[in-house]
Amino acid sequence: MRNRSLHAALAAFAEEAAHQLAADTADGAEVPFEVVELGGTRREAPLYCYRPLTASFIDERLSILGRLASYLPAVHAPAARSRSRPSRAPAPRRPCATSSRASSTSPPTSSSAPTGSPTPTRSWSRS
Repeated sequence: MRNRSLHAALAAFAEEAAHQLAADTADGAEVPFEVVELGGTRREAPLYCYRPLTASFIDERLSILGRLASYLPAVHAPAARSRSRPSRAPAPRRPCATSSRASSTSPPTSSSAPTGSPTPTRSWSRS
């Protein structure tokens, strides 16, 4: 079931944060980007794409976003939702009939990025 107060609080923060970030870029803040090479075999020329590094742009502005009027209601909304829900004991688990299959599989491993020369990071600005 959808919690309207939670949805409203998160939507209000997302909208206010979007307006703040848009205002920052309009005032000259630059969103960094990296150049990514796609495709390109021996017969085809590689395609270079600009990928904006939006996470770092937002991370640099967390203190500003934390001062927005809608920030605290959005942070506290999930906790208020969990307090308002009645506590129920979890249903007892049944043993799995295929438990031997679970023990024969190996845990997922984290894949690391290939090593090599770092991708240059550039800043983009509108002139």
